Amino acid sequence: MSSPGDFNFEGSLGAKLVVDYEQALAKGIAWKSNFSAFTSYKDFNELSNWVWSNNFSTAIKGFGVGLDFALRSNKQESRAAELADNPLQFFWVLGVSYNLSKEL
Repeated sequence: MSSPGDFNFEGSLGAKLVVDYEQALAKGIAWKSNFSAFTSYKDFNELSNWVWSNNFSTAIKGFGVGLDFALRSNKQESRAAELADNPLQFFWVLGVSYNLSKEL
């Protein structure tokens, strides 16, 4: 089943690179960074893509707040959406959580 907005992507063999990094910036504030890239053996310029995401989070007395933001580039997706160029994409998410367990 597909919707009218579905894109058709070309598959190819390639290599995937993933790099993760975590660091406590200050008491109670954590930073996580992730870089993921795919390089196509078939067509490096047209089928390769990458994403770099960062997360900052903290938790105090069971309440947590997190901010995720990322940059990404995917030329094949841009072409499928009939865009003239491959714009750098930016997205972010702000989240709030609460821990229900009694162990804090």
